[in-house]
Amino acid sequence: MKNFVYNLLLYICNHWVSNVPILSFRLWFYRNLMGFQIGRGTCIMMGARFSAPRRLKVGNHCVINENCCFGNRGEIEIGDCVVIAADCHLRSGDHDMNDPEFRTRYEKISIGDHVFLGLRATVLKGVILGRGAVVCACALVAKPVGDYEIVAGVPAKKIAERAKNLRYKPEWGPLFH
Repeated sequence: MKNFVYNLLLYICNHWVSNVPILSFRLWFYRNLMGFQIGRGTCIMMGARFSAPRRLKVGNHCVINENCCFGNRGEIEIGDCVVIAADCHLRSGDHDMNDPEFRTRYEKISIGDHVFLGLRATVLKGVILGRGAVVCACALVAKPVGDYEIVAGVPAKKIAERAKNLRYKPEWGPLFH
């Protein structure tokens, strides 16, 4: 019965609630029924998908754009003033290819303050993105990224440094989106 309720909650979250065009309702559901910790001034656009209740912490003044996928069974922690572009994937788990049972492994993903993930970026288990890091569009991040580093490619590699005087505070919360 517990497994049924768990799966029903995820189904309702991912297929009904994530498509409701009222941000305040989605945030209420995520905070109160899914158990996510979501800071003030944070916007999670329509189409977000999650793999577990709880295990997601999002800071203040973050913008998570449409159709992002959070494989949060191994926990995902996002700092303040983070912007995640559309269609990004954060996956805190994978499978052990050498295990005869092909078991799943989980490691926390940690994203620092003022990080930007470009369109369709993918972040894998155990990755730490330092303060002010930038992950360019379509990059695949499998290793830690230092503070203010800009990474691109598959696999992601450092291509530049970002300015260190970041003070912006993203504010985006359209009523019907």
